[in-house]
Amino acid sequence: MDRDLVYIFNLHVEENLPVDYWFLLKSEEPEIFNRRHLKLGIRLRDIGKKIKDNVEAARRIKDILIDVRNEKTPQWAHSAYYICIFFMIGGLNMMLELSNWNVLGQVWDGVNAAPRYRLPDCVYNYEPLPPILNMMFQLDRPIWIERLTKALMENYLYLNYFEKEILKSIKTRNYEVYDYNMRFYSYQLEKGIPLPSQTLQCKTPIYDKATGTWKRMGFEYPEGPRIYYRDLGLTFEEALSGVLFDITHKSKIEKVTRENIISLGHGLNTRYLRPEPEP
Repeated sequence: MDRDLVYIFNLHVEENLPVDYWFLLKSEEPEIFNRRHLKLGIRLRDIGKKIKDNVEAARRIKDILIDVRNEKTPQWAHSAYYICIFFMIGGLNMMLELSNWNVLGQVWDGVNAAPRYRLPDCVYNYEPLPPILNMMFQLDRPIWIERLTKALMENYLYLNYFEKEILKSIKTRNYEVYDYNMRFYSYQLEKGIPLPSQTLQCKTPIYDKATGTWKRMGFEYPEGPRIYYRDLGLTFEEALSGVLFDITHKSKIEKVTRENIISLGHGLNTRYLRPEPEP
């Protein structure tokens, strides 16, 4: 797997609100990506290649990026700084996963790839790992998913959206990536989106570290109803625009229908299909 550093996104938060951000692309900012670590002498772009442990690589990347942050925004030179390091394939899979329950499961999978799945290293991780997350990542996968969806969405199932303008841009700039994205979306929508209860009960992959092979590849979900966008009277585009359901892991459902939809769309474009409850 290519360990070249190609993309950096920096976000500054004050009192839980994002107040500043910037992007760095290797192709557009070669000077920064060629900076060397003061003690190790390794270029920023090569740290992932030279240091195979992802958490240690993140620690060394952080040393350089703190200097970059301080140059760009000296007013925040004394702010805490956290790094999230990830393989692009892991980030892409999370971006394209439609079920918010499955996305949070993938976060757990990526961080626990080494200790739980016995893979050589994590797919993504944080440095330093905040104590509360360090504790929560030690929970079993179903408990982690249930607690995070409770905190973020009151356990409701939400089909994630992808910005149309970004899709159009990808289609223009790199049709191969666009084609991959659409194939992955189509596969999920045609196969059917699993319900939250099925996400909690799914069988996870099993990796044999001794032989370097997979005993079970992919996730196996229990039998039962699935979400099919045509059954809901949705177009393919609507299914990718954000769909909020009244379905949780406790719901007893024989078939998902349009009556289970709370809203369509996201942000200012959200359209509620139900009247607001009486105060």
